[in-house]
Formats: sequence, C-alpha cells, structure tokens
Amino acid sequence: MCGCPDQVSAAVGELDKLGNQRIEHRVTIELRYLKSQDECTAARRAHGWRYKLHQARHAMERFLCRPCLIATQEMSKEFGSKREKELGKQNADPYYLALCGE
Repeated sequence: MCGCPDQVSAAVGELDKLGNQRIEHRVTIELRYLKSQDECTAARRAHGWRYKLHQARHAMERFLCRPCLIATQEMSKEFGSKREKELGKQNADPYYLALCGE
C-alpha cells in the first residue's frame, strides 16, 4: 500500500453512459482471488491486503494508487515471462530440479 491520498479528477473529453462528465479516482482497489482464507497471511496483511469474500469466493483486496497498480502489473508480467524462459519446456520448477538432481 503506497499511502497516496485519493484525488478525484474529471476525465477530459470522456462521458459516461448517461452523458455526464466521467470522473476518475487516483486510488483503486486491487483484488486477487485465493484458494482458501488461510492464504491471506500476516505478511500480506502487512502489505495492505485484507481478506474479503467476493462473489462467494475467497479473495483479498487492497487500496492502491493507479501508478503503483500499473507498475505492479508490469513487474508481475516481467517476472512471469522470465520464469517461463527459465523453465523452458519443462513443467517443473528449476529449484526442485536442482534439489532432486534431475
């Protein structure tokens, strides 16, 4: 959680479905689904996450400013692509392969 204050601004030249000026908030909610409630650990809560039951599914949410949200998404995409390159065509984790000697 970056701690930025929420600011409301009008989106220039954009209208909503009713023809009114569309507004944007600087802070938005990031939502991630979980397999169980136990995945929302104390370490994640220290980073601003909180458990939420969303659409009958376990989830966690936090408030984050849009620039930080975009940076977080780009970083996770980059780490994902690096991990795919590292794994190659193998389905196993390289750390596991190193431990097992395969």
